[in-house]
Amino acid sequence: MSKNLEPYLERLPLFLGVRADSSKTHSLALVPMRLFFGATFIYAGLQKLTDSQFFSPTAPGFIGHQMNGFVRAGSPLSSLISSIALPHAAPFGALIAFCELWVGLSALLGLLTRPGALGGLAISLTFYLTATWNTHPYFLGADLPYALGWLTLALAGPDLLTMDNYFFNRARYQPVASSRERGRRSLVPRSEERRVG
Repeated sequence: MSKNLEPYLERLPLFLGVRADSSKTHSLALVPMRLFFGATFIYAGLQKLTDSQFFSPTAPGFIGHQMNGFVRAGSPLSSLISSIALPHAAPFGALIAFCELWVGLSALLGLLTRPGALGGLAISLTFYLTATWNTHPYFLGADLPYALGWLTLALAGPDLLTMDNYFFNRARYQPVASSRERGRRSLVPRSEERRVG
């Protein structure tokens, strides 16, 4: 009975998504999220920089008006916004937009992936504590899930399809010998290994 089940049991890890080379599998699993985050934050940064209202104090879409709204809504960062950001609303708006572009390009290209992900985490947490702080229930706001996604990318580090991996860490994803292959090697006498080498 057990022998009849062996072929199915051997296929079970494959069915569950577990590969022999798990590092590659786990690495590639993060690629869609990294690309989506990259494209989204590049779009967000470009949208701010190309919006004529965003930097105009007389326009309804001025970043300063948005900051005032965060203060009135009782953001935990109200004191910082009032004392630092509001007096220099337009430069702070430009800083936010360029930071979004930076983390977006970092994620999309996989260049300086971990620092970029930490930057994305900081931006998303800031937005969560300001723009979506009063969103109830909390899971209806997008910024906290973005923050957790950036945290995941920061903890995982560069995946297989990144410029970081290509330039700095090519050896990281070299195929790992299976336990069966290691067992065969252990049975070969060292003298024969030297002869083969």
